[in-house]
Order: sequence, then structure tokens, then C-alpha cells
Amino acid sequence: MAALGIAVVVSGSLFGLLVAAGGLGWGVVVRHRVAEAEARMTEWKSSRMCLGCTGTF
Repeated sequence: MAALGIAVVVSGSLFGLLVAAGGLGWGVVVRHRVAEAEARMTEWKSSRMCLGCTGTF
């Protein structure tokens, strides 16, 4: 019976660590995507459109 209790506690803590690692990984992915979007936004804000042609510079 004690072995069952130990197994439940250990599996629960491993599951908690797995959830925490997944959350950390998700946070890294989201932060990377936000950084990419901010870089694209900065590039877009610094561009100028020519009204005489279809060029952007």
C-alpha cells in the first residue's frame, strides 16, 4: 500500500514538472513569435510608399 502511495506522489510530481516544462516551452515560442512580429512592424513603420508608382522603399 505504501508503494502505491509513493508511486502516486512521484507520478504527480513528474506530471507537474512536465506541465511546467510545457508551459515554459510555450512561453519561449510565443515570445519568439512576438519578437518577430515586432521586428516586422518596425520594418513596416520605417517604409515609405511611393504614390506615383507601386514601389515601397
